[in-house]
Amino acid sequence: MLLFVVIFELYLPVKDIQAQSNLVGPVLVGKPIGADWLTFEDVGTNETWRVDLPNSSVMPVSWSPSGCDLLVHGSEYWGILSVANAELDEFHQASYISVIGKFFGDMIWSFDGQSLTATVQLSESDVRIYSLTPNKNVANLILSLNESGRAIEWLSETELLYWIVGGDYYVWDTVTRKSYLYKHKLQLPSDWGSEVYLSIESSSRDLAARYYSVNTLRSYISASQEIPSPEYISPEYVATLEAIPKISGFDVYDSNDGSTNHIDVREQFLQFLVWSPDSKRIAVTTDPVNSSDELNGIYVYRLADQSLQPIEHYPAMFNREYGGYLPSWLPDSNSLAFNTPDGYVIYNLITKKAIKLSEQFDGFYMSLDWSPIIDYRQSAC
Repeated sequence: MLLFVVIFELYLPVKDIQAQSNLVGPVLVGKPIGADWLTFEDVGTNETWRVDLPNSSVMPVSWSPSGCDLLVHGSEYWGILSVANAELDEFHQASYISVIGKFFGDMIWSFDGQSLTATVQLSESDVRIYSLTPNKNVANLILSLNESGRAIEWLSETELLYWIVGGDYYVWDTVTRKSYLYKHKLQLPSDWGSEVYLSIESSSRDLAARYYSVNTLRSYISASQEIPSPEYISPEYVATLEAIPKISGFDVYDSNDGSTNHIDVREQFLQFLVWSPDSKRIAVTTDPVNSSDELNGIYVYRLADQSLQPIEHYPAMFNREYGGYLPSWLPDSNSLAFNTPDGYVIYNLITKKAIKLSEQFDGFYMSLDWSPIIDYRQSAC
């Protein structure tokens, strides 16, 4: 089945295109809250530039494997933004409605980064996964499911990892056109709630098969819920928050033996847990609203020796209007970017030194996305 896509090319104004064509890397991208542009910084050259976008709802989604393109999501379309020349290929979801009847759901890159894979849920019992090739204006049906699920990641050029909601993980082999079981449904402790952070989506397959961490709904901030303004909080909502047990720390689950290890973080409630790309560390931020100044901070938990390393002199940040600031791991898993009272910094866990990012990153960025490439001199765009 072939579906035709309408593509619009927008040539957007940028600062110093030549500098972008000679990336050193790694490259950081973020979207200021409420803004209609993306901010980029090449850490290797300290070059910073801005790309204007069609509307303020556009959000960065993910980098291509090559680090040369960025998938962005608008209110009515998806787009591929070329980092090298700031050119946006925009394809509207409306182009598909007459054929598939629904907007795209989750979208991921193919293994080689030359196409996209979209999950489309027509109903609870009809989910379809398509391969989209925007520059050729076509889309092909890869797989139809008779239950809710989504594509997670391409493990190879022919193997697609997908998940059945509430169930197991499977791999679809596009050559044999057969599925095989990748991992059984998690048998987690009953009191863990629903906010489970899996290393299944990490690039490290051996550790991904073993470790899971959880944000146990034991603190409403750490449950990643959006807390409305007081005037909009209903009595039922307040009752829900009060019913959540507020216990400090977090748990790490080992699926090999079913054991759980509770990690206490100075008896503090938590704001975020973020896996490192290699699945060997977890960045932890405390909840500034419920922590004293001397205990509030950013920590790194290392699974190998179960150690908890504080990042000295940097508090965990919180904005009462927008919420918390999510730490962002660099691709090498040795450095972490996070916001401070003086702007964003990159902290190296090995050298224990911090580098301040450009003043362009002194605004409200809820999260930052790093290119997968550390050194572009070996893989130029």
